[in-house]
Amino acid sequence: MSATHKHFGIIPDGARRWSTREGQGLAEGYGYCVSRILELADMAYHAGYHEVSIYCLSLANLERPAQEVSAVFDTMRTSLHLFEALIGGDTFQRIRVVGETDRLPEDVRERLERLEGLSGDPAVPTINLLIAYDAAAELQRAHQRAHGEHLGLAHFDVTTPIQVIFRSAKGVLLSGFLPFQSQYAHLVVSDKLFNDLTEGDMQEVFEGAEQLDHWFGR
Repeated sequence: MSATHKHFGIIPDGARRWSTREGQGLAEGYGYCVSRILELADMAYHAGYHEVSIYCLSLANLERPAQEVSAVFDTMRTSLHLFEALIGGDTFQRIRVVGETDRLPEDVRERLERLEGLSGDPAVPTINLLIAYDAAAELQRAHQRAHGEHLGLAHFDVTTPIQVIFRSAKGVLLSGFLPFQSQYAHLVVSDKLFNDLTEGDMQEVFEGAEQLDHWFGR
């Protein structure tokens, strides 16, 4: 890839199925998923991707059974400190939360706001956490920012194009993940549930991505 700014997307699918198969609670499955996400994000950084967008929770996911949604929020309460530790290290220095956060419990929202407040300036390596994310809502905000001008990426919450999106659990679809930013992204899909991915599986994603060219419609 020749782009100076490389942006990697993660759609970590299959944590619920993994929890059922392993006889684990949903919170345990989601918690393990977070640890694997951080591993993949670290690999992305060292592969030259200095922006990573993670599809944590869609707005539609909030319509799932209350027990499942509660497990997601419990995982956020117990796992966000891992992202705080991350931005205190040598890789990513900034966390942004993108989504309809007013739909989240107040304590979760406050934790996310605190996490964003610890972050560095926009020019540093960044992780975007898509939480209660809705593509239509982002598009609406972008139109409002454009004020009648030609709509471009600069008007969106996430302002850079994505080169590669990785999705687990056989899902050959984006499920509403940053559609404007993903127009020319390569979608890499694994048959494995996200929690089943090995370090070797993750490394293969980046080895394959290095062979891809991006023409962005030209």
